[in-house]
Amino acid sequence: MGDNSEDKENATRAAFSFLSIRPGHSRPGQIELLRVKSPLRPSKWAEKHFRLSTAYARPGPFSAYKWQREIIDAIQTHDEVIQVAPSQIGKSLIAEIQVAWCIDNIGMNGIVVYAKKETASDMFADRIRPMIKEIPAIQKFWSGNPDDLTQKKMRLSHMFLRIGSAEVPSDIATWSSGLIYASEVSKYRKHRGWDPIESLKRRQEAYRIIGRHKSLMESSPLFVGDCLYEEMHRSGVLNLRAYHPCPHCGKHQVLTIKQVKEIPNAKKETDHDPGRILRENAARYECMHCKKTIEESSRLWMSDNVVWAADGEKIENGAVVGRKEQKAVSFQYNRFVDYSFTFAMALSRWFAVQKKGTEAMQTFINEDMGEFWHEDTIQISEDYLHTKKMKYRQFTEGEVPNSVLILLLGADCQDDGFYWVVNGYGRGMDKYLVRSGFVAVAKNESQDGKDPHQLAYERFRAAVFASPFRRKDGRQMELFFGFIDRGGHRPADVDYICERIPQIRPYIGSTRVDFKRPVVEQSDKGIWWMGQSMLLSREVTSLIASERFHLPEDVTQDYIDQVRNEYIEPKKDIHGNTKLVYVKIEPNHYRSCENLALAACKAQSLENMLFDESAIAELTHPMSVPDSTADQGNTDDDAQSSYLAGRRGRRSY
Repeated sequence: MGDNSEDKENATRAAFSFLSIRPGHSRPGQIELLRVKSPLRPSKWAEKHFRLSTAYARPGPFSAYKWQREIIDAIQTHDEVIQVAPSQIGKSLIAEIQVAWCIDNIGMNGIVVYAKKETASDMFADRIRPMIKEIPAIQKFWSGNPDDLTQKKMRLSHMFLRIGSAEVPSDIATWSSGLIYASEVSKYRKHRGWDPIESLKRRQEAYRIIGRHKSLMESSPLFVGDCLYEEMHRSGVLNLRAYHPCPHCGKHQVLTIKQVKEIPNAKKETDHDPGRILRENAARYECMHCKKTIEESSRLWMSDNVVWAADGEKIENGAVVGRKEQKAVSFQYNRFVDYSFTFAMALSRWFAVQKKGTEAMQTFINEDMGEFWHEDTIQISEDYLHTKKMKYRQFTEGEVPNSVLILLLGADCQDDGFYWVVNGYGRGMDKYLVRSGFVAVAKNESQDGKDPHQLAYERFRAAVFASPFRRKDGRQMELFFGFIDRGGHRPADVDYICERIPQIRPYIGSTRVDFKRPVVEQSDKGIWWMGQSMLLSREVTSLIASERFHLPEDVTQDYIDQVRNEYIEPKKDIHGNTKLVYVKIEPNHYRSCENLALAACKAQSLENMLFDESAIAELTHPMSVPDSTADQGNTDDDAQSSYLAGRRGRRSY
């Protein structure tokens, strides 16, 4: 038939005659649907017909960004289109445009599915129903009867459309659909006998037989192994990313947070201060190819010239060379496609979340970088830990690195003694192992008639405070705060020690995870503190794997062996969902000490303090360490002592 207009008109007349359609006897939109036409490309169709309701940030006519066009148009050339992208970047809008284009140009029963029941109801009221009522190109298929426009069933002249939830099997299981749109896919959960994605695909079987089906999926990513990850990485899906051209060398690259570099402050220091970076726009992007700085002024041009390419594909003259197309395609992109998201904003957020812990970092990776969070599933290697050694020693006086601003302790109790670490923290949460060791003192051990608790206390204090904590620049420091495990082996000894060393507090850990509670909090029933061991260990793993983790050159082999022996491992449950499993291998005492030291850091809100220059200034006054024969906790600087005491006494979370 080709594009000959006479042939199209003859075909249209034949269709009218075959179906015996006479003027005045057709349903709304029926004649329009039967006209043989070459549909507009979806992006062109959207700019001509689609209107954004008041539920969108900018209601009114739609105008596509250049980088959006290939994603929108993919529904015309592919059977399945997947989007993996940050929140509030327009991925659901793109999918809704594709649904509207299918309604106008294809016409087949459809279902739109959201992760939660409440979301399904809200999106029907705020987006789907207004789309049908307010867009003329879609409205023509609706009778105008409100009963034909309900969430359970939207009756159009040539198709039915339904809104449902992945939580409710009956929303999906009995509905035949050629068009499926699945939103928030990473949040879908499988359970016994129920796989929402597979169930949706089965709804298309009747349409697959006649080769007429379309699938749309979109979501912000969560973690490797979730429903969205599995769908986009199955066989036959072409995975594309947004490649931006460098304005200097012309080579394309995926923009990542790794290439955003901090511009030093007035003192020529990279202080990692989120507020300063944002305020002074103190960030630049370094091209991964030519190493030149990409200016913000080039961002619009770069965004307009994005090339969607798979890893390993060759890009020449702004286009991919030699691609083998697939019927399914995914588009994965991050917030850098939005040129209003500056490099300074990105770097400021990155440093801000690092002080808040693993959960905040995962949110940044998911919601800004559009990447799946990958837990460290392999035990940290011994070789890697040896690469973290620096030129300082543990028990040589005057060897504490000058970067250290504050000292924290973590100690683990055993029947035969105490394992302990003293960690130093600097700007931006740089962490240094300052000292570590084992205090040999058996439970209830007595010597020369001495009380066993007093003996345990004396040996513990003598080991930890064997010599002053002095930095290389001569500044003496005191232990600021610390936790000692009270959870089981010797609580009476722990209480005795804590009564005599005021910086140290008893701690009880729990392996249960409750995301609604703080990771560390002070008990209302006693002087001890409580924490969530799995979440702390997870953050310590991330810290060890980062550039902020440092070890002395004389770190012991026991420490190296034991600090590796806890990690979080994703595993599939019997229903195929990915769950995080807390793995502990004995002995792991030094790892427990590291978890406790991080808990002490959180308890005193030091993660915030060490990114705040005004707070850091409070720590720059000279301090001295008390004589090791006296109880710790006093300093020669009364003002500093008062400040520290106030910090220690505060009930922080």
